[in-house]
Amino acid sequence: TWGTPTFQPRAVQIEILTNQMLLGSVWVGPINVLNSAAQETLINWVFRNEDRVWRHRGGRPEYETPGEFLSFLRSPNTEAWPPHQTLCCTRAQHSRLTNMTQIKPFPGIVALSVPPKVKSDGTLSFKSDTIVGYVCGEFVDWDMYEMVAAWVDVRYQGVGLAAKMYTQVILHT
Repeated sequence: TWGTPTFQPRAVQIEILTNQMLLGSVWVGPINVLNSAAQETLINWVFRNEDRVWRHRGGRPEYETPGEFLSFLRSPNTEAWPPHQTLCCTRAQHSRLTNMTQIKPFPGIVALSVPPKVKSDGTLSFKSDTIVGYVCGEFVDWDMYEMVAAWVDVRYQGVGLAAKMYTQVILHT
């Protein structure tokens, strides 16, 4: 409707611009673009961070071990799944299916305060102190991805980083 324009106080405008700039400075990308060693380092860091987060909430189940988290980096065991019967699929789903018996792993999305470093061999690496968010998970069926763990550093909460990471998971799966 047309009417009297509303004006936001200057402090609100500054906060909105600051949040947009902060979110724009964060590198968000798939974990599997990092080199193998960096992926393992990241998943181990995620496991330790999840321990820290859940410690005051009664802890986590015993079956959640570093090995369980590292399994996100491997293709899931599809032997127990029903035969894949999707008649059509999205481009992301099609590229993920290497054949009808194996799915390429997708360990999730990571957010870094600075872009990862490109090493001489062309792979990407990062420093652990640059992690500001993640969403990790695995495929549990041909067309079903389960997000197991998600976290955003308190300094980056409220700027839309979680939504950006969840959107990336949806686009990649």
